[in-house]
Amino acid sequence: MRGVCSGWGSAAPRVGVAMTMAVVLGVSAQAQDGPITMVVDGSVIEGGMRPRLVQESVFLPAREFLEALGAESEWKPETKEMTVRLPRVTAVFVLNQSTAKRNGQAVDEGLAFQLMDGKGFLPARLAARALECEAKWDASARRIEMTSLWSKQAVTAADVVRWARYLRGKPITIQGEYRGWSPTERGPGVDKGRPKRRADWILRDATGAIYVSGRSPLGLDPLDDIGSIVLVDGVGGLSKAQAGFVEAKMVTVVAKRGAASSLGAALLVRRLVDEREPVVDGLPIDGRIIPGRRGRA
Repeated sequence: MRGVCSGWGSAAPRVGVAMTMAVVLGVSAQAQDGPITMVVDGSVIEGGMRPRLVQESVFLPAREFLEALGAESEWKPETKEMTVRLPRVTAVFVLNQSTAKRNGQAVDEGLAFQLMDGKGFLPARLAARALECEAKWDASARRIEMTSLWSKQAVTAADVVRWARYLRGKPITIQGEYRGWSPTERGPGVDKGRPKRRADWILRDATGAIYVSGRSPLGLDPLDDIGSIVLVDGVGGLSKAQAGFVEAKMVTVVAKRGAASSLGAALLVRRLVDEREPVVDGLPIDGRIIPGRRGRA
């Protein structure tokens, strides 16, 4: 499950950073009846529990929101804590407490994570602040939009696999070894087959292998140039088989095979991956634990 926000407005319904004109002009958030529509990263969420309006504050159904966001969550009944993990953020919400923690730092929006009809609900303001989202409430349409705040990040193959739902459609860059159409590659990033077309090719780094769709590296043969080093700029993708991949917008050949030995190419891949700060907190790379990039306040 996944989302941070700052700069909350002080205008009436206390729901988020970006207020629509309906709210700014003083239309009460309680003026309309009917269900509230929840939109997460551009997708309307159907089914399950709906958001609720409580004393002019929007509360999100935790399970539906976090699953749509692509976050991981864990509930600890003994401490009544819910831990939510995203590529750049680990947030902890405590039942009936308005203070949450984002990467160890306290955030408080005056509204508590609570149970309604036996289901967990997160205040939209607190969820946005703790999970790096922008919250936008349209009172007249009874519509709450939660949008991840994300700028282009360097990721690893393991990130693409683990955070496939979260990274879908988000700009990313990844560098590794070109494996072309190699039939010997195995792993969770390639075992489900090509994501879109027969020309999709494989990239491997020190954390695993994934498919790349879209553009192919110019001048590289998918059988003869295996072992070359490439840099891919694109967006995250999610296949019909629910496997993460990269939709390439641009592919740069960093070092073509033949310019270095196979051993030298492997060492270069490892060095390139090590030098890139991984997105995931505590991601093991070559036996080391490297802290991930921290989110913005």
